[in-house]
Amino acid sequence: MDMESLDEILSEFSEGTYALVSGISIIITIIFFIYAVVPLYENHAFLVLLSFLALIVCFFAPIFFRLADITLVPDVVGWLLAGVSIALFGWIIFHAGYYIDTLSLQYIIPSGLFGFASSLPLTKGVLLPLFGTGDLETLETEEDFEETEEDEYEGQIHQDFELDNEAEQDENLDEKKYLEKENEPW
Repeated sequence: MDMESLDEILSEFSEGTYALVSGISIIITIIFFIYAVVPLYENHAFLVLLSFLALIVCFFAPIFFRLADITLVPDVVGWLLAGVSIALFGWIIFHAGYYIDTLSLQYIIPSGLFGFASSLPLTKGVLLPLFGTGDLETLETEEDFEETEEDEYEGQIHQDFELDNEAEQDENLDEKKYLEKENEPW
């Protein structure tokens, strides 16, 4: 899966558009659960549980893909967790299709897809701008700030040293002129 090419395709939209699409997806997901999945709870509680599990697992997959951009966790850890969540979604689909029945997939697969569709724009439109990749840049900025302070301090020392030298030279000139005046005949 090439996330960079997907980012290039989706980079045309603003963060506000992603947040708007995410909000719409979340509302559609809630409506799907209220009217399609929750009424099954009385007779098929296990199916409802698997649907919620599919939703949660797929909701976290896009967040795990961008975990390195949101936190200081290395990129490899995020990709590992995203792979685990996708594998769990596959296990849920297999478990539901094999042990319950294939008709149960009409509730589980859309649950996972709605979770993914809600989380992908949420991650790109809200979480990235909110937590962003600024952590590493902030550390570099702090280093630059410290160097700037040192440079200013060194510059001040250098300037003070030059002023002291100029003052000494002025004193030496004054003494020389005074001595010359003393040695002059009356």
